[in-house]
Amino acid sequence: MTTMRPRGGLSNVGLGVVIGVAVALTLGLLGLLAIPVFGFFAWWRLGPDVDDAKAAADHYLARLEARDDAGAYALLCGDARHATTRDAFTDLVDAGPRPASHTVADGSFADEAGHHADVVAYLADRSGPRRRLELTLTYADRKWSVCGADLI
Repeated sequence: MTTMRPRGGLSNVGLGVVIGVAVALTLGLLGLLAIPVFGFFAWWRLGPDVDDAKAAADHYLARLEARDDAGAYALLCGDARHATTRDAFTDLVDAGPRPASHTVADGSFADEAGHHADVVAYLADRSGPRRRLELTLTYADRKWSVCGADLI
């Protein structure tokens, strides 16, 4: 008695192995693709927030309005503090019209890592005219600091 097998076909065991390998490869590929997707969403949720930079700019401008030049000077980044003394900073603030009020309008990251931000604010002095100020902020040592050429 002879048993007949189909020619060129896969046995039930061979077909199961092929399906198992295909499923394993598909799941492995999906797992590899999930790593960058998960990383992006973790960075997006836990990473830097431009609202923190805007809040730091708001705090800096509020210190200037309150005539707390020492407090505003303390919010400058190290490079800005090295470039000007506290007395020179006060002279700079007093030379122009000191802001009486401000509105922080917009902010955006200047780099992909989210360590530099540009914040736009509108300042009004006691006589009323408004002017636009673009502040540059830097994130270092877990805090935002005002940096750049335009400090007031």
